[in-house]
Amino acid sequence: MSIYDTQVRSLRAEELLLILCVHGSKHVWEELKWVCDVTELIRAQQIGWMRLLQLAED
Repeated sequence: MSIYDTQVRSLRAEELLLILCVHGSKHVWEELKWVCDVTELIRAQQIGWMRLLQLAED
């Protein structure tokens, strides 16, 4: 990913989704915006569901 012509590292959609879900469940989804973040990520990105399951199992 590039920001202002500078290459930066970023998480893949599956990695980010896993992190968001772990964080939300740890805090019992006490913030509605966390649910919205997950929803928007799933809507906006092509999620590799098998890759996500593999990451979750590891």
